[in-house]
Amino acid sequence: MNMKFLPHLLVALLMQSVGLKAQNENSVTTGTAQITQTIKGSVIDKTTRLPMPGVTVRLSSNSAVKATTTGQDGVFSLRGVPLGRQSLQASAVGYQPVVISELLIISGKELIVNLEMEASGNHLDEVVVNVNAGKKPLNQMAMGSGRSFSPEETNRFAGAFFDPARMAQSFAGVVAGGDDNEIIVRGNSPKSLQWRLEGIEIINPNHFGSEGASGGAVSMINTTVLSTSDFYTGGLAAEYSNALSGVFDLKFRKGNTDKREYALNLGILGAGATLEGPFRKGGSSSYLVSYRYSSLSLLEKAGIKVADEGVPKYQDLSFNFVFPTKKAGTFSLFGIGGLSELGKDAERDYTKWEERMDGQDMAFGYNAGSAGLKHMYIANNKLYFNNIISVSGNRSSNHVDTLTNDYQKTLSDKNLYTNTSVRYSGIMNYNFNSANVLRAGVNVSLLNYNLYGLQYNREINAVEEVIDQKGSTGSYDAFMQLKSELGAGLTLNTGVHTNYFVLSKSWSVEPRLGLNLELPANQQLSLAAGMYSRLEPLSYYFAKGNVGQLGGGTAVTPGGGVSRLPGAGLSSKLEPTKSAQAVFGYEKLFGGNLKFKTEVYYQHLYDVPVSVDPTV
Repeated sequence: MNMKFLPHLLVALLMQSVGLKAQNENSVTTGTAQITQTIKGSVIDKTTRLPMPGVTVRLSSNSAVKATTTGQDGVFSLRGVPLGRQSLQASAVGYQPVVISELLIISGKELIVNLEMEASGNHLDEVVVNVNAGKKPLNQMAMGSGRSFSPEETNRFAGAFFDPARMAQSFAGVVAGGDDNEIIVRGNSPKSLQWRLEGIEIINPNHFGSEGASGGAVSMINTTVLSTSDFYTGGLAAEYSNALSGVFDLKFRKGNTDKREYALNLGILGAGATLEGPFRKGGSSSYLVSYRYSSLSLLEKAGIKVADEGVPKYQDLSFNFVFPTKKAGTFSLFGIGGLSELGKDAERDYTKWEERMDGQDMAFGYNAGSAGLKHMYIANNKLYFNNIISVSGNRSSNHVDTLTNDYQKTLSDKNLYTNTSVRYSGIMNYNFNSANVLRAGVNVSLLNYNLYGLQYNREINAVEEVIDQKGSTGSYDAFMQLKSELGAGLTLNTGVHTNYFVLSKSWSVEPRLGLNLELPANQQLSLAAGMYSRLEPLSYYFAKGNVGQLGGGTAVTPGGGVSRLPGAGLSSKLEPTKSAQAVFGYEKLFGGNLKFKTEVYYQHLYDVPVSVDPTV
């Protein structure tokens, strides 16, 4: 066999193994015996966050399976569920029934499903959560242009490669920003998107990301630990800060509290393992840990050539430890992080160089991670508190040398950007009654940076220093919002968000408004409007001017390079980028898997930083 075809064969076998596994998971019989599995989970009130006893949970896709009810702790266990794709329904008096479809039941692992139910109050129809019909956001304060998505949906979406970001690129108003998995929402810069995990902002969870980017070639997010999460494309509620175009609001699931389970995963993107279970038998605390390593890197270590140039190397880790208590609330420790690098050495035969990059040695790296401690305390059936503190960090580096014909190296580009942050998020949620909910909170971000960059300038034929800054700054946010059900299917959501950015000493006051009107025949009108702001990557605030034109604040180094003097040309007085938006939407659910939705979107951007250099 010609060895150059071996990598393609191995990839094909990997894809085939995934397909065979799916076929086995969807089979429901072995000989004459039917293989079944258990669906377990919990049901809570979406508004109060309290567990709901007495909820009927049944398999709507198979009436032969006996229904069950939740206990006093809101926990249920539905046994004897046939393998394959199934639909689950939860119903209770005074609440909207919830239906979750397309659940994949497999023989090797119990399925854990956590449900949130909303009081019937102002709604006309039952809630049907269907991967094809579209999903309502989990956040009850969401005003519009949002939807939830499940891990099952991510895994089944064509071309998503088990990556929520690639799946989102197929949504209306969202496109891919090139090969680096960037997400462009309604024409905005990919940097305008925010990633959140368990209710707090995190680093860019993608391998091979660049400074300030929101995407990367391969996602760090492992769908084996992901729970149902939200994605927004505008019209954000007052609690969302530091975002213009959209928000990925990710949630991790809780590990199995009854028994320990282990899973090995092998696929195109990586090989890894997932471990979950209770810390002690009979306890309510649980752990969930997942690790993954690059498949291509493993093949290279095995001596198999998988690429003519550099092989991407990466690994990532996700975890969620949950510790419920009887009186002090629930504590959880969560995190996500990854290491990635890519190197390429130019071939030492200049006659084969066809373009400039062929004669360069390159090395890129991106290491990032976020970890947080979350405390949820439910005081009573009207009031709860949610507090989170997190630590995040990312290190982005690249080094490029250009070779001469005698293979001597000349520095072309060298960057090292290190950012760390400590964040706090505190939320108070109070229910006046079933129709009026008040939510208020604060966000604190303490930011540290160490930014250094060199770049070759062809105009002066020398390497120039484009940035050299080290220090700290911060951002402080506060918000308040009120959701009121006014009757006749009309819901009003009003709020205000304020921000203070320490670096530029600037304030921003951002009013926000949302209206939803439910109409007969499964129709709905929505309007969301407001003002928003977003910090640019900190390197923008310290960018130096075009040093190709020597003048005040520049100096020629002994080695022939050019450097700005400290403090020259800094942009630290720049305020956050701001946006005024309005979204009007109409949707109709025809039933089953067919839904029509259209939106009209308006945006006015201002206080946007631009370069005076026409070549940028």
